Amino acid sequence: MRIALLAAALALILPAAAQSSPVTWASHQDPAAVQADKLAHITGHSGTHVLAVGDDISNPIPIPSLPFNVNGNTCSFADDYDEVCPYYAPGSPDVVYSYSPAVSQAIDIDLCASLYDTKVYVYDGSTAVLVACNDDAGCGITGYQSQLLLVPVTAGHTYYVVVDGYGGDCGDYSLDVHEHQACLACQPYDQPEGEPTCTDGYIDTYNAGCNAVPERYTPVTCGTICGTTGNYSTPAGDFRDTDWYQVTVGPGNFTYTGIGDGFAMRLFVLSTGCPPTSFGTVQTTSCASGSINFTGPGTFHLFASTSGFTGVPCGSNYRLDITGPGILACQATPAKTSSWGALRVLYR
Repeated sequence: MRIALLAAALALILPAAAQSSPVTWASHQDPAAVQADKLAHITGHSGTHVLAVGDDISNPIPIPSLPFNVNGNTCSFADDYDEVCPYYAPGSPDVVYSYSPAVSQAIDIDLCASLYDTKVYVYDGSTAVLVACNDDAGCGITGYQSQLLLVPVTAGHTYYVVVDGYGGDCGDYSLDVHEHQACLACQPYDQPEGEPTCTDGYIDTYNAGCNAVPERYTPVTCGTICGTTGNYSTPAGDFRDTDWYQVTVGPGNFTYTGIGDGFAMRLFVLSTGCPPTSFGTVQTTSCASGSINFTGPGTFHLFASTSGFTGVPCGSNYRLDITGPGILACQATPAKTSSWGALRVLYR
């Protein structure tokens, strides 16, 4: 109830564009509200079904090698599969691709550029073995497009990637499958977040800001922070690890920038106190940074998390940069200065 009240308060102070977004700084999204909104935005409808390559796992479209990208439309296909991840609303036609890796690896599967409310599943060998599943990744034109990151695949196995939709929705999709490559690098002397890696059943109290009781924040000690986040499930639903930092600055203009290693992030600059006032928000895309400008003096809370509530493995890395007057760059610990007595010996 506390989170729902805070999210409602924030909706009153955010601009219209942010209000329409399916995500706020809350750690948990109301499933009933999401399903109502998703059903209100159904964009496609099934046409006459014609049996075609890709209709089911007995006749999939092969993915010959990675990276792989293809555009298509699902509306003329049959509805063969559905998974609960986490919402259940069957009836959408689906298209099946197959991939047999030559080497064991981790892959990313991206439907963020699709034009309807998608779902995506990965099966190993048959539909009896579900490897991964995502409905809303918080990416794309509505936030209801799908993405799977760091999906483990084993050499010699055949995997089926199913492009599906929500509640009968269908339409134009863009499928991108590629081997996961780290796209950011943190230095050992950057400020570490230090939070334990989340898991299913996790209770996020480390630096969860207004999403924790009592509130908890991590002080900013230098201009670059390296942390981890991700999505996890509890009996209450799907959650994301939200990280809140506190910085005090003097007069001047400042920039808060974040980038996620293979996933979309949601960033906020917020006032102190709960519920906070928003001074700016941005949603990044995978491996691309997003920035918010704000003006001091004052004390601010900097929010960082995944954009959506499912699809990002716990322990996924991000980097935050804060720049402006008085913000110190992170530096390696300087070598201990020798005493004059020790140096004098060298000049005897």
